[in-house]
Amino acid sequence: MFEAARAGPGPSTHVPPIVSWLCTDAAAGVTGRVFDARGGEVGVWPDCHQVRSVLTGDPGRSPPSSVNELDQLAPAQLLD
Repeated sequence: MFEAARAGPGPSTHVPPIVSWLCTDAAAGVTGRVFDARGGEVGVWPDCHQVRSVLTGDPGRSPPSSVNELDQLAPAQLLD
């Protein structure tokens, strides 16, 4: 088990299938879950919860955050 952890997460090509599946009707009821995908294994993490957030406007009226905004906000306000 520890050898796999030391080897790292594996190729990023394992991520798109779970992301694509989450966009399908089959995953319509999936919300608030954290998944991981690596080396032929897909997992879901229990008890994940938000520990920090950044409010960038009124969720009902503001556009989504841009990558440039997140470049400024995320390191300073979301990461340790």
